[in-house]
Amino acid sequence: MVIQVVNITAGFLLVAPKIAEHGASTGADSAARLLGPHQATIGYAALVFGVIALVERMGILYLGLPMFGSSYPQALPAIASGLLLAESDLSRFAWLRPVMDRLRPYASIIGVAAMLSGAGSLLFGCVLPVVCPG
Repeated sequence: MVIQVVNITAGFLLVAPKIAEHGASTGADSAARLLGPHQATIGYAALVFGVIALVERMGILYLGLPMFGSSYPQALPAIASGLLLAESDLSRFAWLRPVMDRLRPYASIIGVAAMLSGAGSLLFGCVLPVVCPG
């Protein structure tokens, strides 16, 4: 359940500029202002939890974290949104800059994918055989 909440939060932060651009409600705007100062921290959390989910899902390392819910549809948007949200800190690594440059135009799409995968997993759980461990 941890990665789902991180995905929803990180996805919202990525989509918030588009929501504000289209005349958003004051609730979405105030939530974005509240979470904005913590953007890099949320990005790091999404990146770390995404990598943990990917490593666990690929079977490289089983951590046995209860209620973690690792799956590819959870891990990939978490990693991408983490890279985009922590871009201000991670841009000092030259080898990450090209990756972030390629992801930046798709920030809102990645945000929607992260929110949908997090919310979908919370609402519907495992959808065989896509996300449940075999």
